[in-house]
Amino acid sequence: MDLFSRRSLLAGSIGFLPGLRRETEQEFLFATADYEIRMSLEYHDNEPNRGLGFEERSTNRHFCLSTGGEEDHDCINDFEGSVAVMRYRIRPRAPSGSKLSLREYVRSIDQSDWLPPKAPFERVIEVHGGHASDIQVYGYRSSGDQKTSRDESWCLLRQNLYLRDSAAPFLVVHWKHTLRQIRVLDIIPQQGTSTLTNDRRRR
Repeated sequence: MDLFSRRSLLAGSIGFLPGLRRETEQEFLFATADYEIRMSLEYHDNEPNRGLGFEERSTNRHFCLSTGGEEDHDCINDFEGSVAVMRYRIRPRAPSGSKLSLREYVRSIDQSDWLPPKAPFERVIEVHGGHASDIQVYGYRSSGDQKTSRDESWCLLRQNLYLRDSAAPFLVVHWKHTLRQIRVLDIIPQQGTSTLTNDRRRR
């Protein structure tokens, strides 16, 4: 059983294809001096034998992901594990002709002893129509493999989020990944960011 942990930061509002179970959803609102940010988080826990299929909601474009995070190439049809989708809606407080981008810097801060070390990584995307999405996947291709004690594996990640070319993050998010579920542990507004409302949950 080869575990993989992948992240895809994409422009647009991304969702699972219809028919997949949604465990819960959280919503957060934040504001900076220049922007209001709505974050909507969907958890899909312990997906058994599913394909990793998604849709871009504004265009109705369907796509799937490989173990390496590539779109529509060597797609996974026998995934077991968990998925989380964070969607961002970012609105400027005043009209602006500048292109908006979202940047993340992610590093592992702790994990199961037997997992190989993960190098920090950084990714930038342009935000289209005020929307961006972050897909997180932790699991394996089942292929009839028997489950082992390694199903108890876990990792903790720190995600710094930046707007445009800012040198300082506007949010810090801590995540815990396991095969049974992916969860946000906390979201910490940084200097210059205020919380407008907190954690609206719905099923």
